[in-house]
Order: sequence, then structure tokens, then C-alpha cells
Amino acid sequence: MGVLILHGLANHRPPRHWQFQLAAALAAEGVDVAYPSLPDADDPKPEAWQSAILAALDELPGRPDVIAHSLGTHAWLALGPAIAERVGRVLLVAPPAQSILDDVAPAFPRLEPFTAPAGWELWASDADDYNPEGAAVTHGEPFGLPVRTFPGGGHLALDDGYGPWTAPLEWARAASQSIAAAA
Repeated sequence: MGVLILHGLANHRPPRHWQFQLAAALAAEGVDVAYPSLPDADDPKPEAWQSAILAALDELPGRPDVIAHSLGTHAWLALGPAIAERVGRVLLVAPPAQSILDDVAPAFPRLEPFTAPAGWELWASDADDYNPEGAAVTHGEPFGLPVRTFPGGGHLALDDGYGPWTAPLEWARAASQSIAAAA
């Protein structure tokens, strides 16, 4: 089993962030993990991020799971449905609304909605300043994604108290547990 972890805008992979801790915990358990530092995190270019994502995906065996946060979700979804066959499950966390991206990352184009495959899901807060319209409206409905809401969670980032966060680790472990049970 492998896991690809994608960070968001201005995230320089601080050790206290849940994604950094998730990568370390999974690696300690023997999981193949790719947690690339996406280029120019403060002034990202979509093509550079997508190239880095595809290169990281190529380093992982089989059909890895993907866990993306914030702008990483947008970069992942922009790759489109063709990428779906290369991965297992996908967890998209706290996607930003296009109205916000137009201000903070205008180079990133609008997404073309598609029906996400089974095994893809969305986690978001009902109080995310980066998605005032609500992730269920901006991403859940257009992509047919089931949504898990974390009340009052903000952007589900370090500044919102999401340093240590076990829920994504439990989500990642669920795949290896189901594989072991089937064997």
C-alpha cells in the first residue's frame, strides 16, 4: 500500500502539521509514502504542481491512496478523471472555493466537474474561511463526493488546531486493514 500526500498553498510542510505527522506515522508503519514539497508553495503554478504530483505518483507502487489538503485538492481534481485509474481511494480535505482561488492563486483554472469514482470522499468544516460557500456546494455536489463535516473546524489546518489529527491516519490505515482481511 502507498499513500500520496499533497499540501496546500503556502504550506512548507511544518512538522507540527497533521500532514507531516501523517506521513511520518505511515512511514514508520512500513507504508510507502510520497509527501512532495510542491514547487513555489507561496506562488504556485498549476503546471509545476501537476508535474510534481505525477512524478510523486510514479514513485509509489500499485494504486496508492491520495490525501490532499486545500490547494492540493484543487491541483488533484484539475488532473481530471483520467488520473482516477492510477489510484485507489482519495481523501480531499478542505478544498478552497474558486472565489477564493481567484484572489490567492489566480493561475489555477476553474475545475471541470466530473463524477468522482467510488472511494473518493471529501472532508471539510462548516466554518472554513477559504470556502465560505461550503465544500458540499463547491465540491461535494459537482463531483458527487460524499462529505464528512467537521463542525467549527476552520480550514482543518495547523492554525485551526489540526496539528495532531488521528482521523486521516485512521482513514489511511483502513485500506491496509481491508487488504489484510481479504487475504
